[in-house]
Amino acid sequence: MWDNITAQKFRDIRGHVISAQKTIGGVLCGLGIKLSAWEERFPKSDIGGPIARSEMLFAEILPGLDNLNALENEGRASKVA
Repeated sequence: MWDNITAQKFRDIRGHVISAQKTIGGVLCGLGIKLSAWEERFPKSDIGGPIARSEMLFAEILPGLDNLNALENEGRASKVA
């Protein structure tokens, strides 16, 4: 890949790296926010029963996961020439 690299190839790779950083950062940020909310609500394993946990799951964790999945899929679709 690095043999006979041209300025255009370098720009393409640079663009891919920047795109990947945005994708990884976006997905990790979204998941981090959701996991932090879970940890804040249930700081210990004996806090919150199954009903409270399922309510949290459906109300706060699942909404938006499709957006994170779409962001990840967009990142996977971008390729370096």
